[in-house]
Amino acid sequence: MRVFPLLLSSLLISTTLIAAEKGPSEDQRVGEGLVLMLKGENQKAWDLLFPEAKAGNVTAMYHLGMMMMRSTETADHLQRAKTFFDAAAKRGHKGSQAMLIQVEKSLAAASPGSIPTILGMSGLPSPADIEGAKRQAERLKQGVGRFIEPMRSAAADVTIKAFVADNSQAVENIRAAAELVRARFGERVDTQFFVVIDQATWDPKRVFNQQSSQLPTLGFQPDMGGRIANQYGVRSTPALVLIPKNGRPKVVNSPTSLITDLTSLLN
Repeated sequence: MRVFPLLLSSLLISTTLIAAEKGPSEDQRVGEGLVLMLKGENQKAWDLLFPEAKAGNVTAMYHLGMMMMRSTETADHLQRAKTFFDAAAKRGHKGSQAMLIQVEKSLAAASPGSIPTILGMSGLPSPADIEGAKRQAERLKQGVGRFIEPMRSAAADVTIKAFVADNSQAVENIRAAAELVRARFGERVDTQFFVVIDQATWDPKRVFNQQSSQLPTLGFQPDMGGRIANQYGVRSTPALVLIPKNGRPKVVNSPTSLITDLTSLLN
């Protein structure tokens, strides 16, 4: 009898149509919001991420917290960041738990009551001091900031070494994947970026241009002649090398399987 196969086929078609009507999945919406945030389109990112956070998505909460951490033009941006990190941390999100500690320290340091006065004068910086510090920080970032690896409080269980040679779409995908890794695993995973430099042909404008400056700085290090990449068997860029604390390095040429690979290494 052909009744059962026909019923099964109809059911599969109906399920596909229903899924199409529902639109992008929750993970897809959060991923789209993250890419917009990395591009500097914060309002569009907010419009995608905030409904997901309200619905209880802890990854969306984490990314909104990171967005508010960087929104220094908003007076209470640290307090808003704390709200998102706190909500996600209470639901067991490791990355938010780590960031909550940092934002609470920043809030405590920014409190006027925590800063002693000298001869009756407040130790808080004036608006002119703040603007001067911002200009100096921007000059530092443009000059050497991208070649400085950020400090860590503890050794990572897995280190990711990402090797790039230019500012292509693939590089942006790797940066987005690195943000997802940080949100999922916190300080258990450390991501390091290396720029492979062929001194005969390298053009810094292909990497450090206005587009790449909109992405968060995780710390770029120059790899002259690709010597470091060669140590791990990297033959083309962009590429990722996963290095467990106790295990053999693994070369990954696509960021799409990064979360799965890390989960298998960490469990």
